[in-house]
Amino acid sequence: MQHPLGEHVESRRLAFAESDSLTYPKNEHQLRELIHSRTAVLQSLELSHGTIGDIASAVSGQLKRPTSVSAYISSPHSDAFGWHTDEWDSVVMQMEGVKIFHFLSNSGDRPGQERQRSVRLNPCDALLFHMNSTHMTTTSEPSMHLSISVRK
Repeated sequence: MQHPLGEHVESRRLAFAESDSLTYPKNEHQLRELIHSRTAVLQSLELSHGTIGDIASAVSGQLKRPTSVSAYISSPHSDAFGWHTDEWDSVVMQMEGVKIFHFLSNSGDRPGQERQRSVRLNPCDALLFHMNSTHMTTTSEPSMHLSISVRK
């Protein structure tokens, strides 16, 4: 594949967020179609040499839990995951642009009613949220964040 991201496509480290899953492009045509409309997810960055790999290793060693690192790169108003939960704790570091994380939680006064709260992340901001937190993100500008997933 001639595209500069071809290596990541061939190794299945580059995926694109759909409403409830990831799509792995199979060829350059599909890559070009997805890159402007979906949030790109570059996975397995903990395996890289350098700063990101070092951070993942340090977090894993300190917590005595396995970690993985992914970069989420979004175009303005690009589609990403809808409301979802993760099976791991997440540490998010906003690298570029602004991203808004929306969370749902049960209201203590009325069973079955949920309330929403939002957290705006600017470059250099960090956010920790725990597994099974119902969340989604939005952005109105180009945005990139790193997510360190801390597994059980």
